[in-house]
Amino acid sequence: MVACTAHWHNYTAQWSRRTGHMAVDFSGKVYVMAGAVGSTYNNEVWVSVDGSTWTQEPTPPWSARTEARAVTYDGSVFIAGGRGVGSVGTSVASSLFGRFTSASVTNGYLNDVWKSANPSTAGM
Repeated sequence: MVACTAHWHNYTAQWSRRTGHMAVDFSGKVYVMAGAVGSTYNNEVWVSVDGSTWTQEPTPPWSARTEARAVTYDGSVFIAGGRGVGSVGTSVASSLFGRFTSASVTNGYLNDVWKSANPSTAGM
């Protein structure tokens, strides 16, 4: 822990500096997902139970992105959209833990939705 002031604690995370990432609280853990490190987008998933120690999870099947949104609902984590790398294209994906839409990339914007009841596995 670096500092504590009143009700805030400041920790240095093991993941690299980033912007445009997602963060959710799910099943007693905090997940930090995706984002951009400089001009490089990623699809990393990091998890912590205390905010001090972080572990990188296996690479998920969804593409690298920034500016996406994540929510928890009905026992699952959902991630949606964002800005991806690439031009116009379409892919269809399937998952051990659920179904999700086909992913389209147009001018870098994504319109895919991913769902997982267990985001701590690469099968998201």
